Parts: sequence; C-alpha cells; structure tokens
Amino acid sequence: MNIEQRLAALSPELREAIEREAKVDNRPVRQPHPPIKPVPETPRGTGWQKDYPLEPPPGIALIDAMCAQQDRRDRAERIEAALKEAAAHKLDEAIQKQAK
Repeated sequence: MNIEQRLAALSPELREAIEREAKVDNRPVRQPHPPIKPVPETPRGTGWQKDYPLEPPPGIALIDAMCAQQDRRDRAERIEAALKEAAAHKLDEAIQKQAK
C-alpha cells in the first residue's frame, strides 16, 4: 500500500488534521537574533610604527667573541712562525761562522 492509498482509507477529519500538521511543521524555523553589542571605538593611530632603538642583531656578541678568539690563535701562530724563522736564521749564521 502506498501513501495515497493509506490516506484515502482514513476519515476526512483525520486526513485534514494530518495535512494541517504537515503544513505547520514545514514552515521555516526562525531563530531569534542575538543582541547586537556595540563595538568599542578603537583609538586611531598616526600610521607610524613604534620606533625601536638601533642595536646589533641577536647573536652578534657571540660571533664577535668567536672572531676575537680566532684572532688570538692566528696571532699566536704568526709569533710562533716568526720565532722559528728567527731561530733558523741564527742557526744558519752560526753554521756560516763555523764554516769560515
């Protein structure tokens, strides 16, 4: 039995009540709108960013310390090389004096 046959088997009063109820239930449900809250006015700026003092970027102090340490190592190597060259030069002079 399809729905039309079932409705035809019902009494006219019951059929009308079912149709009325179906029409009432098919109306769109309206939700109440939430109350609108006033938006506080934001202070207007000048359009310029806050100025920050000039300073080296983070990590520069560490890099400076590493460079200073490498400079000390390089200087020590140059001094050592100069001392070795001076010692070799003195040795050459002493050898030449003995050869004469």
